[in-house]
This record gives sequence, structure tokens and C-alpha cells, in this order.
Amino acid sequence: MSDIMKKERNYGIELLRVMSMMFIVTIHVMEHGGVLENSIGINYIISHFLYTIIKSGVNCFALISGYVGFSEKKETLSFRKYLLMWMQVVFFSILSLIIVSVYSHNAVSFKSLVKTLFPVTLGSYWYFTAYTMVYFLKPFMNKTIQKLNTVEEMYRAYIYFGLLCILIRFSDIISGSLKFSNGLSWMWLCMMYYLGAMIRKQHMISLENCKADIHRLIKVLLVCILLTWGWKIIFHFYIGFGKYDDLFLMHTSLTMIGEAVCFLLLFAQYEPGEKTKRIISFFSAASFGVYLLHDNRSIRAAFITDQFIWITATPAYLIIIYILGSALCIYIICVIVEKLRQRLFQLLQLPKLSRISSDYVDSVLNHAAMYLTEKDTLAAKKENS
Repeated sequence: MSDIMKKERNYGIELLRVMSMMFIVTIHVMEHGGVLENSIGINYIISHFLYTIIKSGVNCFALISGYVGFSEKKETLSFRKYLLMWMQVVFFSILSLIIVSVYSHNAVSFKSLVKTLFPVTLGSYWYFTAYTMVYFLKPFMNKTIQKLNTVEEMYRAYIYFGLLCILIRFSDIISGSLKFSNGLSWMWLCMMYYLGAMIRKQHMISLENCKADIHRLIKVLLVCILLTWGWKIIFHFYIGFGKYDDLFLMHTSLTMIGEAVCFLLLFAQYEPGEKTKRIISFFSAASFGVYLLHDNRSIRAAFITDQFIWITATPAYLIIIYILGSALCIYIICVIVEKLRQRLFQLLQLPKLSRISSDYVDSVLNHAAMYLTEKDTLAAKKENS
């Protein structure tokens, strides 16, 4: 096993988490903000080149879950982390309601307040709803990957994965019968978790021959970007089949998966200094909060939707600067709010409360499992006698 795999925390992966969230904020500026829809001519070409690069941000974020979450050790399901995430989601849902209410001078309705308490069942955030399934299926997914013990089994798993991705992509285009929703579903996040965990399992990252690996990965990354972007531009300007110009621009496309995997493998080899590690840790810990605040439906409608159309009228050489600058401003504001939220939770001792609550739930579930096991054992003994 390489040295990089022995470390408890890979700061290159944590840096990728930060970059992925920045990508996601930029995606929302371009999609919801009206940049993509209103760009024309050279601005359309340039903005879509940037969009092709950042579109892999969601897949990167999901791959990281599998890469970091996989373990060879036997694990049991714990509610503690999930409970803290749920508290975080509810906090930002309520905070967003208050901010928009003050901004629009409208009172918060009781119905809206109740909805914030059920973020999963009411789908307040698609990613959190989808990740809920990933979280509770994680021990079982890890167990299946632990059984891949030979190189042949690993490569066979990769081949099956690739064939399944092709099937999913064509299903999304033609009928959507497999219900993967172009990657905006819990099933797709589970697949990305599997892929990230398989990469971790195979120990693909190595400090040996690092330079050759980096060069190869960069080449593959460029091919994925240029193929996706070129297909989009050619179809948009010369062929005009609107249904197929986004063939490679969806999360489920092989080029988007390829981009995400290349980013994962490249960043996993990055070794920052101690000072840089502290900076990475600071921003990485705020990533989920950045998503929850800026992509809340109320916040998005009030502050992001069609608010960046003005960028499309800027000179072509400035459009990327304005897009990234706008996304960076949103990102920094969200980081500040998330850090204040973390401090508030510490003062209220909510992490301690979540630990006590989750320990109680875990105890009840363990006792229930033991009772059922003993019952089955006694039944088996009676049957044998």
C-alpha cells in the first residue's frame, strides 16, 4: 500500500472538496443566474467551455464520499453524523426563510416553517435527500466492495460499471425508464460512491511514477473536456439537434465521470504544507454549509435566479472573470455564515446532544437486533430437536 493511502486524512482530497463546492456554486450562477440561457456568440462559446469544466463538480463531490467513506474494517450504522447534518439542514432552512422574509418584507408562514422540519420527505434539497439513501446504504455498499479481492475482479467491476453508465445515459435520453434523472437522484450518488470506493480499494493512487501518472491523467482530462465542449458547440451552431447537444453534459455521461475521476486522482496526489493544510481544513469543513445556504430554494429565487444575466453583456475576455468572481463572492459569504453556525452549535452543545441521542438510538437498535437473533437461535434449536 502506498504512503498516501496510509494517511488518515488526505488533504488533496479535502482541497478537491473545496474546489468541487466552488464548481457547484459557479454552476448555479451560470444555470439559475441566467448566464447560459442568455449568452450568445463568442460569449456562448467561452461560457460553455467553463461550464464543461465545472459541471463535473457534483460527481467529484459524490466520488469523494466513496473515496473517504470506504473502509476495510467492519462497521456499524451510526446516526450521529446524520443527525448533525439534519440539524444543519433545518438551521439553514429556517435561516433562509428569515432572510428572504426580511428582504421581501413578507411574514414567514406557518406552513413554510413546518416544511423546514421535514427536509428529506419534502425534498427541500435534492442532494441531501439523495445522500440520505447513500448514508444509510454505506455499510452495505462497503461490504460488497470489500469482497473484490483480486485485480481481475476489480477490472471486471469497472467494466460492468462503464456498461451500466452507458445504459443509464441512453435511458435518460430516450425514455428515462431507469429513473436516474440525469444524475440528480440517490441511485446515481450511490453509483458514484461505489466508484470512489472502488478507486480507494484498488489503491490506484501511488507516489511512485507520480509524474507519468499526472501527465496521463491531464491528457485524459483534456480529452473529456474538449470532447464534451466540442460536441456541444458543433451541435448548437451547425447541426441543431437540441435534444442531443447535451449528450455529454450530464452527470451520467462517461466524459463527466472521466473528468471527476481525473480530478480525484490528481488531487489525491497533492501534498500541501502545514500552513496550507490549516487553510484547506478551514474551507473544507464549511463545504456542506455553503451548499445549504446558497442553494436553498428561497435564497436562490431571491438572490440568484436571473441575477447574473448582466454578465452576458460583458466583453468576451471578461466573462469568465465575472462568472468566477460572482461565484467566489457567494462562496465567501456562505463560508462566513457557516462558520458562525458552527460556533453557535458549539455554544448550544448540539454536537453533544446529537451524540447522546444517536447513542440512545444505536442502543435500542442493537438490543432489537440481539433479541431477534436470540429468537431465531431458539427457534432453530427447537426445530432441530
